Amino acid sequence: MNMQVDESDESRYHHLLSTNNQASNEDAIELQKVIALREAAPAELIAEVVDVSPVRRLTREILVKIFLFTRHWEGDPNWVDKHLKPLPVGPRPGTSPLIITHICSYWRKVALGEPTLWATILSRRKPYHPSLRSTDPFRDFRLLTWLARSGPTMPLDITVEVWPYFGGGPTPLVWLKPYMHRIRTLSLLGEFNRLPKGSFELLEMLRMGSVRVYDPASAISAPSLRRVCFRGDMFQPPTIIPWRQLTHLSIAANTPRERILYEVFLKCCALKYLDMSTAYLGIISDSDTDMAEMECIPGYFFYLTAPALTILRTAYFEFPIVEYLDFRDRSSFCLKSLALSGKRYQWRPPNTADYEILSFIIHASPSLEEVVLHNLFFITPTLLSVLTSNSTDGVLDIGPNLQYFAVSLSSGRADPEKYERAVHDELVLDMIMARDPSGKPGTVEPNLPPNTRIIRSHTPKRFACIGELTDFRLDEIGRMGSIMGMALVEAMHIYFYPSIAA
Repeated sequence: MNMQVDESDESRYHHLLSTNNQASNEDAIELQKVIALREAAPAELIAEVVDVSPVRRLTREILVKIFLFTRHWEGDPNWVDKHLKPLPVGPRPGTSPLIITHICSYWRKVALGEPTLWATILSRRKPYHPSLRSTDPFRDFRLLTWLARSGPTMPLDITVEVWPYFGGGPTPLVWLKPYMHRIRTLSLLGEFNRLPKGSFELLEMLRMGSVRVYDPASAISAPSLRRVCFRGDMFQPPTIIPWRQLTHLSIAANTPRERILYEVFLKCCALKYLDMSTAYLGIISDSDTDMAEMECIPGYFFYLTAPALTILRTAYFEFPIVEYLDFRDRSSFCLKSLALSGKRYQWRPPNTADYEILSFIIHASPSLEEVVLHNLFFITPTLLSVLTSNSTDGVLDIGPNLQYFAVSLSSGRADPEKYERAVHDELVLDMIMARDPSGKPGTVEPNLPPNTRIIRSHTPKRFACIGELTDFRLDEIGRMGSIMGMALVEAMHIYFYPSIAA
């Protein structure tokens, strides 16, 4: 210790400490020094003991890695689709993002000085009212503090949610301007004013849920934008989107207008991933907005050319097979993943034509590696017969590259406990063995969630799928079902070994 306490101090001032005699000015000054030395000695001893503690010897870099593990790295539940997850810039805040700053002053200094911990920003807001300070983003101390902690150069993932979606005025977005050159992922949910003028130089992903953006043509650009997603009740694309360079496009907005889709698809020529699977109410024709005319999706394939397309997710409302074949021939794409979804609330049993169309699609797309069907078919012998294939020189004539086939059925009315399986495992195993080049039997996975079956070839090519539907994922079925009031009636996942080596 640097400070030394003189043991003779107590005897020197014993007469003052043991009586009521008043100390002289000189003695009082000396006594204050002695008291300060004696009080500082235990504190200095504690500091020295703490300094030799192993946790105190951790470097800043190791502490930062530990802090990163205290945050949430899973995706935003509002955007489950793995193809449209934010490009990682840092962990999500979680429910207690500041808890690590309460341990000690040094940990707080390290945490507050690490931009990665503050680069993912979630702002949940009430509808904007000019008279209410709490609804003005410029007066949101938490938001502004979080942005300041992200530093001057760190890429940002910003999500702004306004709830309820409507009811006030559009929320201003001009506060984004000082940071727009750093935003890599921007997610908007609600009603907003126009985007700030300038260039979103780093923006690679834009996600909009039930968004109404008052965005007249202005000096806005996004040269790096490649992935765009629309969700909810509104499809009003802003002028910022460079459609010709998009590689991933998801339009899951209800009742988009045909004219807008026409203009969008004519410009999209570099798509690798297209999702039109959840436009459950169909597409509104500009000439007729009668709800009765919105029961099926028109041939939007007619407007689209996508030679790089590998993943297609679309709703199956009287599937436009002719338009799809024209689209395939015009684009000459090599489709790897196909997901078809039925009507969530107005499901109807499939007829013979549905099975024939499905068989024709698989037969006409030999490059397919996975097929996912949701709320389209019961798992029946007729459905399995679609996969029955004759082998020519060891190559299957239906789905020679098929590695994954999945079917799920959800219902808000059916009681899953009373549902009786129409297909037993043995029939599925026979079909798998007939498709397997080795002729060896497959296996049934044990200990699965209720109403779920996983059946594999003895040597499947892979153990996961490429483009599964949002509410069809094994780890999401329970949560999504509870949100939408839907119960999983039955799901089957089949993993094959393809007859053609990939």
